[in-house]
Amino acid sequence: MPAFNPQTAPSRWALLLVDVQHDFVDGSLAVPGADRLQGPLSQLLSSSHFSQICATRDMHPADHISFASTHAGHEAFEELDVPHPARGSVRQKLWPDHCVAGTRGAELLGVVKQGMQEAEQRGVECVEVHKGTDRQVDSYSGFVTAQDVLFSPLAAALFGAHVTRVLIAGVATDFCVRATVLDACRFGLRPLVVLEACAGVEEAGTQRAVRELSEAGAEVVQSVEEALEKVQRDLQRA
Repeated sequence: MPAFNPQTAPSRWALLLVDVQHDFVDGSLAVPGADRLQGPLSQLLSSSHFSQICATRDMHPADHISFASTHAGHEAFEELDVPHPARGSVRQKLWPDHCVAGTRGAELLGVVKQGMQEAEQRGVECVEVHKGTDRQVDSYSGFVTAQDVLFSPLAAALFGAHVTRVLIAGVATDFCVRATVLDACRFGLRPLVVLEACAGVEEAGTQRAVRELSEAGAEVVQSVEEALEKVQRDLQRA
């Protein structure tokens, strides 16, 4: 059987939601504007255009390498050289403790949980992908850990469902959304990013990220309505 190629196969879309978790919305590392995403996310989740819905979740151990509390004498938002199992050391931005496994902060937002449950009832395959589970390595991308040490199950899930394109939304635009979109480009999934359903940590960094994503080959639109119209037109051409 020939290998699946998302660039030549008939169009089949997945919705990929990045880290829509309580700690990034109303918790210890709340992203500005993330509290306004429930409406746009609900609109995306209720769409009939997607064959699969994937949601990534940060799922950290309590002593994760990215936590400032792990490094005595250092504060959140500092940068520090930390040991890395493959690279010797890497520059790591330190964060407040967040998305610790087993805590409310690591849970998906209720609108996402409900939307995925309702989608499953419609026969849509829904997949959760946990990242940042290794205490020694941070992971912004939903596809791979930092410095490409390990691959997550995300690409296998998408290709196993014969997904050819992904619509990506979530938080934070300038960190985990950025990294996930860039890797989706690397995997040939021609991502479509909808800014109305994203929120970024810092305005200048978010603007830089959006430019970088466009230059990498991602399609970036402002509104959910425009994004869904593009998906519908693409499916009609298939």
